[in-house]
Amino acid sequence: MPVVKPVLNKINAFDADQGAVLTFSWTGPQARKNRILIREYDSPHRIVYDCTQETMALKHTLHFGKNLESGLLQAVPYALENGKRYLASVWIFDTYNNESEASNETAFYCFSAPVFHFTNFTNLDTASGIAKVTFHSIYLNVKYSQEDGEVLSEYKFRLYDYMGKLLLESGTFYGSTADDELQYTLGGVTDTAKDEFGGIQYQTCYRVVCEGVTVHGMQVQTEQKFVVHKDTGGVGALVTAECLPDCTIAVSSHFKIVNADFSGREELYLLDENQKPYAIDLTNGDTIRYFEGFQMKPPYGLTAIGRAFVPGKKLLSCSGQTGESFSVSYHEKRYSLVSKAYFLLEIQKGTIRYLLRSEYFPIQDLWYIIHIRYEGGFYTFRVLPQHEAVQEQTIHRNGGLTA
Repeated sequence: MPVVKPVLNKINAFDADQGAVLTFSWTGPQARKNRILIREYDSPHRIVYDCTQETMALKHTLHFGKNLESGLLQAVPYALENGKRYLASVWIFDTYNNESEASNETAFYCFSAPVFHFTNFTNLDTASGIAKVTFHSIYLNVKYSQEDGEVLSEYKFRLYDYMGKLLLESGTFYGSTADDELQYTLGGVTDTAKDEFGGIQYQTCYRVVCEGVTVHGMQVQTEQKFVVHKDTGGVGALVTAECLPDCTIAVSSHFKIVNADFSGREELYLLDENQKPYAIDLTNGDTIRYFEGFQMKPPYGLTAIGRAFVPGKKLLSCSGQTGESFSVSYHEKRYSLVSKAYFLLEIQKGTIRYLLRSEYFPIQDLWYIIHIRYEGGFYTFRVLPQHEAVQEQTIHRNGGLTA
């Protein structure tokens, strides 16, 4: 008698050269073997894998080429390729050799394994591979790249002591590009213990881990062990105290408060009438990305100044740990006799998406003030030409202000 229909579980993307283990479920008699058939998504007639494996477990280990092992009863001489999408199905054979119906077809991708590793641990102990850092080294940089264009969906950092105790866990960060440098400011570390002769006790090292998952479910992880050794100048070298005329003390630190990645060669700024920087200049097409440092707790506001926008291009975007996000983009609408420009604020809250549009503007080379306000569960979105927002001053391309 036929057995029940199995259910093939979700298949996360994997490297075709490394294979994967596919899992499934069913409620029939004890399984004795299973058959996995995989077809190309764009060419369903092309079968790239057809293999029956003897096992009672509700799983199937994919084997290709030289990885074929005993216990595989049949296999076609094809192989999966990275950068392609596939469809998989499973059949179950029970202890009475009854064959089930084909399961549901599950789609999945094959991508080459991403590059994922720390890049700023350079002072390594040759014997142990443990890095030695100073208190200056509070930034973590992780290189992520994937040649098929697969991007990270989310990632986070964890810090452990030498006993394996979790000391710190970052919040979840969202999104990346296919060739990216991820950043995080590390806290919670102290000077590593030394022996009686002043030597660093490498066995009491820290361990930092960065792990993430790509859009299509590939798991990535990298870790590094390190010890902390103070600079010769100690903590005092990092903090400056200054006595002000009113006898109060101003304390400044060499640490950057906001962790950001600037795409240009150097950070350029817009200057006020006193030639002091008040905004980062991105008019050359550069971008700036903040990994952390801003806590936008309601109510909050965000203001940006811009000009010379490219139609359809996203100007700024923000995302939070809850999955809520918003972005601003610039658009142009063409009529028979005239063209108009406008801005869109797109808000995503879970499965709910809605848009707020600015008023229409003539298409001309002006600076615009973009203002977003969130309060009481609602967004306010306003865009004003610079000459309307500031009547007495005009911003010039060189970043200066003149009356």
